[in-house]
Amino acid sequence: MTIKINMSVLPKWAQRHIEVLEMRVREKDAEIVRLTGVTDAEHPEVYFKDYSASVVKEHGLPSGARVIFDLLLNGSIEASIDHSDPKSAKRTLVIRTLRGPILVQPAASNSIYVKEGEY
Repeated sequence: MTIKINMSVLPKWAQRHIEVLEMRVREKDAEIVRLTGVTDAEHPEVYFKDYSASVVKEHGLPSGARVIFDLLLNGSIEASIDHSDPKSAKRTLVIRTLRGPILVQPAASNSIYVKEGEY
C-alpha cells in the first residue's frame, strides 16, 4: 500500500529517513521473492504469517510447497495442498505424519488439534 504525501513539506532529515525506510522495505521484499520465488501479488495458496514484527506480514511459498512441523520428540507433521485434480477449483489439505498415525482432537467448532500418535 502506497501513501502519497508531499515530502517537500518535511524537514530534509525526515525526507532522508523515509527514503531509507522505503529502500529497506524494497530490499526485504526482494529478499522474500529471492527466497520463496513468489511475490505477495501472486496470491499463493501456501503462505506463512510473520508475527515477529510490529506489523503482521504474509509471505507466499512456491506453488506445491509442503510445510513440515517438527514436533521434536513427538515426530513431525507435513501439510500440503492436493493437486491431483488440476481441473477442479476445490483443493484439499493433505496432512501426513512421517512416523505414526494421525490423532485428531476437536478443540472448537472451527479448530482441531493434530498430533502424531504411536502404533
